[in-house]
Amino acid sequence: MSSRRFSRTEIEQIVIMFRLHLYNSGSLYGPYAIKKIMEREGIFPLPSISTIKRILSRNCLTHRRTGYYPEDHDPNSMNCAATCECGSETRRLFHCKTA
Repeated sequence: MSSRRFSRTEIEQIVIMFRLHLYNSGSLYGPYAIKKIMEREGIFPLPSISTIKRILSRNCLTHRRTGYYPEDHDPNSMNCAATCECGSETRRLFHCKTA
């Protein structure tokens, strides 16, 4: 990749692409590893670790997950993106127990 400036949407897609690539290749695939490979590839602007974490969470790519699954929206589920009994819509795994 060249050292051109990417939009926010492009940065998000690049983070997702690198996360899945690292996960599928059996490498470390956390936010630090993603940032390191983005830096090596000359991605600009380089997102912060916390931004990478938010991108992964927003796209259900946390806790060894590889993406969105339809059952994630089951209100009785404790999985990613479930509506919790606290009433909040969250994309965090195990945000709160649902009855």
